[in-house]
Amino acid sequence: MKAAQRGMSLLVVLMLTAMASLLVFSALNNALSQERMSGNFQKKLNAELLADKAVFESYHQLNRF
Repeated sequence: MKAAQRGMSLLVVLMLTAMASLLVFSALNNALSQERMSGNFQKKLNAELLADKAVFESYHQLNRF
């Protein structure tokens, strides 16, 4: 009877470990996706700011003459 209980506790611990691992991998995947989205947002903002800067510089250069 003790051997069956030890086997069952091993299975329970193994299942809990597997569920915790899935939870950790899911959270890690979510964090990675959030980091990529924030990086893409920052790149988009930088591109818009550089485009605005180029427009203003070309406007000022054209008005110099």
